[in-house]
Amino acid sequence: MGLPSMRPTGWFQVAWSADLEVGDVKPLHYFGGELVAFRDLDGAVRVLDAHCQHRGADLSHGGCVVEGGIQCGLRLPGLEVGTVGGGTIFPYARTWLELMDCAGAGKVYRFAQIVAAATLALEISASAAMATAGSENFFKAHHERGGLRSS
Repeated sequence: MGLPSMRPTGWFQVAWSADLEVGDVKPLHYFGGELVAFRDLDGAVRVLDAHCQHRGADLSHGGCVVEGGIQCGLRLPGLEVGTVGGGTIFPYARTWLELMDCAGAGKVYRFAQIVAAATLALEISASAAMATAGSENFFKAHHERGGLRSS
C-alpha cells in the first residue's frame, strides 16, 4: 500500500488576475514546488510547473510568452549571451558558464565551440531518430514532450 499523494488536489488561488498583464511571467513558490504564472497572448492566465520538461530550464526566469503558451528561454533560437565578459540575461547562467570554463573575457570562442558541438549532436540525434522505424511518431512525441504547450 503506497502513501497518498502529497500534491494538492482541487483549485487554489496563487495570484490575482490583475497582477498579470498580457505577456507577463511571474515566478511562484507553492505546495513545495516552483510554478510559473503568465498571461498568454489571448489574455488567459495560466499556471504551470516552472521547470521546462524539454530543457530543464526555469520558465519563470527567461521564459517568453508566445502564441500558444510559454517558450523556454534556453532554446537555441532565443539564446541570448553577451560576448564580452560572459554576461547573460538568465539568472544563475554565470555559474553554468563557469562550469564549462566559458565565463569571463576571452572565453567566447570556447563557448561557441561548445554550442556548435551540442547543436551538431542534436541534429545528428534528431536525424537518426527520424530515419529509424517508427519515425512517423517523431514529431508527435517531440510536440507532446517538448514543444510549446497551450495549457
